[in-house]
Order: sequence, then structure tokens, then C-alpha cells
Amino acid sequence: MLRSATGRMLAMCSILLVSALATVAQVAVTGRVTDASGKGLSGASVAEKGGRSTVLTDNNGRFTIPLTSSTAVLRVTYVGYLSREVPVSGRREVDVSLTEDASELSQITVTASRQPVRKLEATQAVEIIGNKTLKAIKPEGLAEAVT
Repeated sequence: MLRSATGRMLAMCSILLVSALATVAQVAVTGRVTDASGKGLSGASVAEKGGRSTVLTDNNGRFTIPLTSSTAVLRVTYVGYLSREVPVSGRREVDVSLTEDASELSQITVTASRQPVRKLEATQAVEIIGNKTLKAIKPEGLAEAVT
């Protein structure tokens, strides 16, 4: 009788352990980050709000991120665009469209070394491109705007 009670107790502990591990298991969510015209944004940051997972989108704006919960919130950011927070709400695919924010572009200094520096610290030539110039050029991305 002692053996059957021990066996039942061991079985119950195993079931509890498996169910506890299942609740901690990660959920993978895929999606795409686009601009207002539907073009994929390469290099956008997708992060789990309050979590540890952060990924960058590929050349087509696609991403896959492991989340700790199916009710997590994604924070999506991209230079020159307004950030968005999107609840996953149990979905396996989340597509996000970002809106341009031209005022953000005035805060960027682009250097050949790819190191962020303030304008006063720059040892190379610095050119300021205003919003009017950018709007007249109609660049399709930041890289095209600075060339």
C-alpha cells in the first residue's frame, strides 16, 4: 500500500511539473512591419514589452519573435517612424504598419563610421538636410535620403 501511495504521489508531482513548464513555455509570433504604402521596413526593431526578446526585421520587413506569453505586447520602432505598441492577444501572426515622423529625422547624425556622434564632436563634414529638402527628394528610405 505504501508503494502505491508513493507511486500516485510521484505521478501527481510529474503532472504538476509538466503543467507548470507548459505555462512557462515560449510562444513564437511571426509578422511583418510595413510603412503606410505596404512596403516592408528592413531593420525595424520588434521587442516584447517588459520581456527580454528583441529581434530585427529582415529585408522584407518580416520577423519571428519568441514571447513569454500569448497576451504579450509588441513594441515596434524604426528610425523616422512613430513607435507602436501592439497587443498580441493570442494571435500567431501580427502585422504592423508604421507612420512616418519627419520630426524624428532632425535628430539623426549619419557618419561613415556608423558611430553616433554629436554634430560638435564630428571630425568629418556634416551637412544638415531639412524637412523641405527631404520632401522634395521623396526618398524611399533613410539610406536614399542621405546619399
